[in-house]
Amino acid sequence: MSALESRCLTVHRGDRAVLREVDVRVRPGQVVAVVGPNGAGKSTLLGALAGDLRPASGAVLLDGEPLGSLSPRALARRRAVMRQDATLAFPFPVAEVVLMGRLPHGGRGNAADHAAVDAALRRAGAAHLAARPFPGLSGGERQRVSLARALAQVWGDAPAGRYLLLDEPTAALDLGAAHAALACARAFAAAGGGVLCVLHDLNEAVRYADEVVLLGGGRRVAAGRPGAVLRAGVLSTVYGVPVEILEAAGGRFVTVAPAGRAEGEVER
Repeated sequence: MSALESRCLTVHRGDRAVLREVDVRVRPGQVVAVVGPNGAGKSTLLGALAGDLRPASGAVLLDGEPLGSLSPRALARRRAVMRQDATLAFPFPVAEVVLMGRLPHGGRGNAADHAAVDAALRRAGAAHLAARPFPGLSGGERQRVSLARALAQVWGDAPAGRYLLLDEPTAALDLGAAHAALACARAFAAAGGGVLCVLHDLNEAVRYADEVVLLGGGRRVAAGRPGAVLRAGVLSTVYGVPVEILEAAGGRFVTVAPAGRAEGEVER
């Protein structure tokens, strides 16, 4: 079965296990959100699925192949990573930064590459930034350009079977830009790609994800459809704060329970 997945994945940082026996699977056509409190292991999980971190035990597989069996170029053709903080010392124009995403495919700067760059900038809402030097951008603008670079890497004529790994893609974005970024992730999945997205905003996971993986203390606490995973009782335990789920015409919303709410009054 086509998927990017971890099986019983354990990852150490120094002598400490930051992930313990975590199973995750991202299939083509899916957006999978990884949520959990700070230090839960979300970015570590993404790094291991990207092939940047070596497991202490367990395995990471891409369409059934161990990640370590793929050359860096072959891996880069099939998965792209958008990280939290993108920095660049040299004043490259934005369009050239996005063109770097085409390097695994030859990156000759031919008509096909430039078409992919233009499409990626448009999908990421960054076309108006194309000529600007990257170091002069705001944090939110850099986020959009980083998303465009990742899209240029894996969203070509046939995104099916390719994977997009997004580490807090909405962290520096305003409300409209955050919606646009996650709508772009959904469009990539609709075109046949698979998306794993680390999110802090649980309501973004409710709205945009097909499945949610909840991490706590380096372990997988729950996984499944958002409505099944994002429940007040388990969230209150994992985050250490009373949580309630509100039902409204627009759907379900996760929020911190008002101060003074008696224990047992929080919806589960």
